[in-house]
Amino acid sequence: MFGTRVFLGKRERDEAEKPFWISFSDFMTALMTLFLIVMVISLLSVTKQLREVQREELDRQAAIERILHDVELITNQFEDVFFNKERLTIDCVFH
Repeated sequence: MFGTRVFLGKRERDEAEKPFWISFSDFMTALMTLFLIVMVISLLSVTKQLREVQREELDRQAAIERILHDVELITNQFEDVFFNKERLTIDCVFH
């Protein structure tokens, strides 16, 4: 019973020659890298679209301000016409 020897050295050597876990970890690293690249590209795309929308909004607001200023200048030429920029109203006083 105690005279039997068990050799485990050969089995460990066979497992070392078949590097399944090394190739699996390389595969997972490649997938993770691909995922990160896709996420970076997606974030850059969304950020670019957001910047374009914000720029268009600022341009639109500037155009509205210019128009309101022009209306104010025109209404100031008449003494019976009043323009309220906050309420966006034009009032006329009739005599």
